[in-house]
Amino acid sequence: MVFAPVADALPNAMIGLRLVVFTAWLHYLFGVSVDNIRRILSVVCRFKISTGGLIQGKNLVETVLSLAKTIIGKATVPERELNLAA
Repeated sequence: MVFAPVADALPNAMIGLRLVVFTAWLHYLFGVSVDNIRRILSVVCRFKISTGGLIQGKNLVETVLSLAKTIIGKATVPERELNLAA
């Protein structure tokens, strides 16, 4: 298997993409507060990170995804053109 380096997935990030996605999953799906996520990482994984660091990671992923959304949106055919063709 080949995996992309984390530096390519999230430039200048202190934590990996998988950890950011996992914490977002805990926060948005289960409603766990960011401070409690930080505590879980600290106790279970012995991973020291601040609440601000988790939020910064989420913001970085949001920036990358919104850029990808813009690129994909420009590359697709607008819906009104699809309706005219039918």
